[in-house]
Amino acid sequence: MLEPVKQTTGMAMNLSKPIGAVLLVVLLFSVQCGSSKSTNTTNDAQASDDASAGLDAGDGVLADDTGTTNDTVAKPDLAIEGDLGPDQQGPAHASDGQQPDLASPDTSQPDTSQPDTKVDPPDLAGGLYLQPTHPKILLNAEVKARLQKKLGDKTADALAFKQIVDTSVGGNPVYAFEWSMAALMYQLTGEDTYCDTAVLEVDAIVATAEKAIADGKIPEVAGDSYLYIGGTVSEIMLTYDWCFDKLTNSQKDRWFAYSNQAVWNVWNHQQATWGSTAAPWSGWSVDNPSNNYYYSFLRATMILGLATKGEKSEADTWLTKFRTEKLDNQLFPAFVKDLVGGGSREGTGYGVSMRGLFDLFAIWEASTNEPLFDKTPHPYESAFYLMHAVVPTLDRIAPIGDHARESTGLLFDYHREYMLVLTRFFRDTEVGELGAQWLSEISVDKMTQHFTKITEFLYFDPTIPKQPLTTLYPVYYGSGTGHVFMRSGWTKSATWANFIAGPYTESHAHQDQGSILIYKNEWLAYDQNIGSHSGIQQGTNVHNLVRLVRDGTTVTQKEGTSPGQLKALRDDATLTYVSGELAPVYDDSGITTVQRRMVFIKPNVFVVFDQIGSSATIDTVWQLNTPVAPSLSTRVATISGSSSTLRVEMLEPNSGSFETMNWTGQDDMTNGGYQLQFKQSGTSQHYVTVLSLDGALASATRLSETNILGATLTLADGRIVDVRFSTNSGTGSVIVKVGGNETYNQTFDESLQKLPRTTN
Repeated sequence: MLEPVKQTTGMAMNLSKPIGAVLLVVLLFSVQCGSSKSTNTTNDAQASDDASAGLDAGDGVLADDTGTTNDTVAKPDLAIEGDLGPDQQGPAHASDGQQPDLASPDTSQPDTSQPDTKVDPPDLAGGLYLQPTHPKILLNAEVKARLQKKLGDKTADALAFKQIVDTSVGGNPVYAFEWSMAALMYQLTGEDTYCDTAVLEVDAIVATAEKAIADGKIPEVAGDSYLYIGGTVSEIMLTYDWCFDKLTNSQKDRWFAYSNQAVWNVWNHQQATWGSTAAPWSGWSVDNPSNNYYYSFLRATMILGLATKGEKSEADTWLTKFRTEKLDNQLFPAFVKDLVGGGSREGTGYGVSMRGLFDLFAIWEASTNEPLFDKTPHPYESAFYLMHAVVPTLDRIAPIGDHARESTGLLFDYHREYMLVLTRFFRDTEVGELGAQWLSEISVDKMTQHFTKITEFLYFDPTIPKQPLTTLYPVYYGSGTGHVFMRSGWTKSATWANFIAGPYTESHAHQDQGSILIYKNEWLAYDQNIGSHSGIQQGTNVHNLVRLVRDGTTVTQKEGTSPGQLKALRDDATLTYVSGELAPVYDDSGITTVQRRMVFIKPNVFVVFDQIGSSATIDTVWQLNTPVAPSLSTRVATISGSSSTLRVEMLEPNSGSFETMNWTGQDDMTNGGYQLQFKQSGTSQHYVTVLSLDGALASATRLSETNILGATLTLADGRIVDVRFSTNSGTGSVIVKVGGNETYNQTFDESLQKLPRTTN
């Protein structure tokens, strides 16, 4: 671990540079680190710079709420770190009109003139109602009354939020405090001190940027391809909105000019300037709704437009940009097409940045009375996705994709935030009731970080009825991500597994098509990325799949190529069956088939069939990563964890033996780990592997018939199971006998069963 950054005390802390990788939520769940606090002050930082500059900054939990300056810096928020691929040059974009003039820095004392209160009448165009006077953002009558009631009732979440605001305004800001939080408290209490301090601090932030611009430098908001613009503009313009009556005309103009230039630069990347300094940048992800940067750009654009509607002519440009060009024309169609089943193609690490998008929907609805949550099924389905992606012990998530903040996938405040907003906005549905129960059972049953307390305050609702998690169906498939989650039940000791076959399109995703994960009480077959220091090990060598090696070089899976395909999915009370074709994703035209089929015989046995075809001889390595050193006996490996045991038996090929590789000491693998391997070579290869948990399997026998490979299993509960896989088609079958009587007979074809979300 790198040493955590020491906390600076006093008001000056706000102008220091805490790690740019720690997210502060400016209402709820922004996907960026706010204001001018990013450590990266250069444009277009490469992702490799992020990885080498300390993404792993310690993972300690903050002190309790009585502490104010000794917060331990959490590892960086995976939703705010730079992309791992090169900062690519984006396509040209048309300019959004004349480039704005940035107001000259104003270093004089604030004047005492009356604030400009001129506003337009309510805007009813398109059926939207925007508040004619400030506050225009979030604080409609219902929201304001609800939050004021929480403060009056002294609920735990209200007291926790008020404490961090009071401590910060009192001269001892908590780590990564956002001054718009103080502005919010002003709106809820009417106490002038909150806004007086917020205005002073935000004005200093703007003045710092103005000084940099006047000196011909690029302000920090442009760092890392404008990743932090959402937080920066939110902090400034929410304070503008919520403390409007405390601002001088000069402050209003300067704050707007700076924010407006930043937003203009995002959407006009080739013409971007700061003052007289040309500052073009790559335009990274300005048109990619599946990337976490995009949500930061949206946030800045939306907040700027809402805050200045009726006062600045540019407001309509930004509101149209946000609502029509970006949501209607890009994000909504992309999500309907590409993210069926919820989740994110960036994986479960960077995918938690979706909480920032859900936050935008919440703010927009409260500000305009237009709901956005129902524009696509994605938010609703994402709640189910998250609940299934978390393992039965409810303390960690499937480690899919990059996990740069914390490589082991332990649940954190961000996962709680993700579900809190969905639970509140779907409170009258099964998502609300299941989400409320899930939030009460997960390991993060309350926020651990000062900067996430606001989420609990804004969205936690103890009145939402709860529905037991046992009503959730035990299998979930998100076709947009290609992720299948299955479990034997919803108890904490249940067996859980994951199977991946789908698109590989994002830079934070991994070469993990065909990979499986198995968990029971602990990780037994995991992604070796968990064992890394960086959390960004993406290659096929760290995943549980059949690795292909051509002439001594591992064949890679290629981002952006044809997707892996889930060819079959079936579930019933006896088993779950999945089949995937992965050949299209490999960067080798000589590979004709890479097929993986898996039968999960409930509750504790898996049979995995792999078939690899190539136009020329190719080497293959069947591999399984585990945190525990396997005990080997030729064709059987035993992985004995502290609570459960996984037995792995190779039935096909019928010769050869297991090997073990120790990850300890290898580059970046600071947390150790082992890889179980079985190797062969040829143009047509097959593997049949039986994986069983906690003594569930009495014996396994290789089954070989014409065009058929499989296994005959004798289970500890007395069942005899024949599992057959066709080698010349994608079909298979399972027959179960008890006491000589056939109790189950099912043939599997290449079809996808539509699964229910609940058992109700």
